Amino acid sequence: MVVPLGAGDGIVEPQVPVPAVVREEHSTWWWVLFAFLLCLVPLQIFAAYIFAAMYTSIAAYVIWYMVRDNCKEMSPYCLMLVGLMCSIQFIFDTAILLTMVGGRKEQHMERTHYDQAAGEAEYKIKVSTHSFFDESMGPIYNMQSLTRLLSPFIWLIAAILSYKSYAAFEQDFMQGFNEAGPFAGGAGARLGGAGYGGV
Repeated sequence: MVVPLGAGDGIVEPQVPVPAVVREEHSTWWWVLFAFLLCLVPLQIFAAYIFAAMYTSIAAYVIWYMVRDNCKEMSPYCLMLVGLMCSIQFIFDTAILLTMVGGRKEQHMERTHYDQAAGEAEYKIKVSTHSFFDESMGPIYNMQSLTRLLSPFIWLIAAILSYKSYAAFEQDFMQGFNEAGPFAGGAGARLGGAGYGGV
């Protein structure tokens, strides 16, 4: 995760203007995604997926940080890294989900015989398969299945939204660059606050 930090003394961090489409349209979907992540965290905690809940909480915080104050802290760099993180998590969660769709398998191992004189033991491994949702397995089992089902879709939405907002930044910059001309200071000012063409 990447959390934007303030620049050091004497260093001015370049600020890229946030496109209007991001502030007026995408921001609504970012807040919806933030709400989804907040709802996913307690489900993961109840399902005993503690590390997944921590990861989701960090992602929710970063999204809140970017979208607050009318997306003031959002930048193409953060969007690119957040999108990459969400895409990777989507791939992992989807792979896990595909292994469970046909039924969740559980293994139980028990010792059936032990020869103390020979120092040998025999174990029996029992593999049982249950449906993805099974009332007889209890609430935690079913909550785990629910979170496994929801998680990939939420990360996919996050990845797509990151790409859309990043593309809006790029399109907005290219439009300003074409309007100002390659040797004018206006396009450079959009990226770093100073024109490349000026002295």
